[in-house]
Amino acid sequence: MKKILAVIAMVFMMAIAGNASAVVLDFEGLNGSLPDPYQGIIDWEDGSWFVYDWSQPPFNPHSGTGRTYESTADSTPSWSFLTDVVYDGSFFSGYSDATVQMDLYLNGAIVHSTGVFAPSAVSTFFPTGYTGLADMVVINTPRPDYWVMDDLTYNTVPEPSTLLLLGSGLIGLGYFGRKRMKRK
Repeated sequence: MKKILAVIAMVFMMAIAGNASAVVLDFEGLNGSLPDPYQGIIDWEDGSWFVYDWSQPPFNPHSGTGRTYESTADSTPSWSFLTDVVYDGSFFSGYSDATVQMDLYLNGAIVHSTGVFAPSAVSTFFPTGYTGLADMVVINTPRPDYWVMDDLTYNTVPEPSTLLLLGSGLIGLGYFGRKRMKRK
């Protein structure tokens, strides 16, 4: 019985890990305001986030040529995800005094705050250091419009109802497998 439960638990955990998927937004092929929604993200602050793909040091992309920035004097630019995700971080470049600090939210409450990151002309990944769920990111910066962001990276997670269905199916298989083994 213990072996069957251990196998069921292992299969369930592999299924969870297999259903999570990484998303990397590279902003390629876009020019002008960022579409809303865009690749699982909504609420780009009423069209104030823009994408461009021409050379403009120190605002260098990490991959390709496209990158995004928030074009207003808003010192707290933000975006929201369509579903709860694990937000890994993004690549930033720009002026070093345009520091970036991120607050991650879930259901309206702050769940994590990052340290402060100083961008440079070299596009560098700024990880959140948080593995829990978030549905919104707010960037705090003293110099908005003096940095750009590229390759925004997050992981989607399966819906709880999907996990419940998968788990109950695995438990059922284990139960009937055990009954079958007792008959032999």
